[in-house]
Amino acid sequence: MFKKKLPSQDHLCQLLDYDPASGILTWRGRPLSMFSAVNGRSAQNCQKVWNAKYAGTQAGAKRTYIVLKIEGESYLAHRLIWKMVTGNDPDEIDHRDRNKHNNRWGNLRDTSHAVNMRNKPINRLNASGYKHIHWSAKTDRWVVQLSIPGRGQRQVAWTRTLAEAVAARNAAYQKFGYDIRMEAA
Repeated sequence: MFKKKLPSQDHLCQLLDYDPASGILTWRGRPLSMFSAVNGRSAQNCQKVWNAKYAGTQAGAKRTYIVLKIEGESYLAHRLIWKMVTGNDPDEIDHRDRNKHNNRWGNLRDTSHAVNMRNKPINRLNASGYKHIHWSAKTDRWVVQLSIPGRGQRQVAWTRTLAEAVAARNAAYQKFGYDIRMEAA
């Protein structure tokens, strides 16, 4: 998957402040060197207007994720935060609590796409109330089905009771390296 190159850590820290406790990014005041004359306005005027309007305000617009523009390019706030704090471009950022607007540092983790996809809520059509467990009318059984690394989707157990299916699913989680705290539901 193509990942957009992020601005440097130094540049991001010149533009933004990040509060790890709240997860909020705010615009910093910009120095004159970041401005040039535009449409007959002096660089000093552009700087004064920009800083009066944006400096100290919360950065980003709430969409599916929080998005902000830097020099005409749109970026996901959680990816910028990761770069600001660690200095590294993240592979894929997972919000542990599944709240896409919660960018508190403790809620973010750099992970693979496969692990990120495991941290999804239960499908609204799920009849069992548990992730990875569904009823099969054809076999008259509860089926435990997981995505196993290197092997794809696999049915790992067929049980008569839901309780047995939950136990089988939890055993499969341990066997195949799922984070039970993230999967439990």
